[in-house]
Amino acid sequence: MEEQEIIGLGSMGRLWIVGETVRRERGPHSDTIAALLKHLEKREYPYSPHYLGVDEHGRDILSRVPGAPVPTLRGDKQLIDVGQAVAGFADAVRDFRAPSNATWRNPEGWPLHGDTVIHNDIAPWNMLENEVAGAPRLSGLVDFDSARPGRAIEDVAYAAWHMVPLHDEPMGDGAPPPPLTERPRRLRLFADACELTARQRARLVDEVARVQVTQAARVAAGALGDEAETSHHWNNGRFAANTARSLLWLDRHRNDLEQALRAL
Repeated sequence: MEEQEIIGLGSMGRLWIVGETVRRERGPHSDTIAALLKHLEKREYPYSPHYLGVDEHGRDILSRVPGAPVPTLRGDKQLIDVGQAVAGFADAVRDFRAPSNATWRNPEGWPLHGDTVIHNDIAPWNMLENEVAGAPRLSGLVDFDSARPGRAIEDVAYAAWHMVPLHDEPMGDGAPPPPLTERPRRLRLFADACELTARQRARLVDEVARVQVTQAARVAAGALGDEAETSHHWNNGRFAANTARSLLWLDRHRNDLEQALRAL
C-alpha cells in the first residue's frame, strides 16, 4: 500500500500513514507503550489508537484515529470535551500495571515516579477532531510515546496551560487566544470537566507553574544530552522565551485564576 509520512503533528519520532493504519518508529519504550495502548483499548477509552503489532519493516502498527488536527482553540464545548478526555484517561489507567521490565521514553535520564501513568503531552498538537452535527468535536488523542509514571494532576495542569490557555502566545494557526477576561472562567470550566476536588483546585495554578518549569528543565537536559528533538526546541531560543513569558503571565493573573477556582 502507498505510504505517506506525517510531518508536523508534534510526534517525537517518524510516522507514516499506510491505509487505515499509522506506522511509527520503534524505540526501547515501544513495548511499554504497546501495553498501555492495549490496556486503554480494553478499558474502552474512546480517544486512543489501538496497537496492532509490528510490520515487516520493524515499525509499530497503530489504528488510524479518525479526524483532523485541532487548528486552534474554540468555545466552551471544546474545553469541556478535552477536560472529560483528561478525566477519562486518568480513570482508565487507574488499574494499569506496567510490565515488570517497563521502559519509558526518558532521554534526560530523570527519575520517573508517581502513583499512576500520565500521557504527558495533552495539547492541541496531539488532538484530532471530527464534525458531529455540523460542529467540531474531539475525536482522538495521539502520540503516547512520552507517557510515563506521574501524578494525574500533571496532565490536567499541562492541558490547562495550553487549552485555557494560561499564556498570551498566538494559537497554532496564528489566531489570538481568547480574551483575557475569559481565562479565569475557562479555567474553572476546565477544572469542572476534569472533576477536580477542592484540594486539587486549590493547588492547580501552582501545578501549572510546576509543569512549565519542569518541561523547560527537561528540554534543556535533553538538549545538553544531544537528544535531537529537544536540542532543536532549546537551541532556537523560542522555547525558553515562551516558557518564561508563560510563568510571568501566570504570576500576574494568579489571584483572578485562583478566585475563579474557589468560586461556588
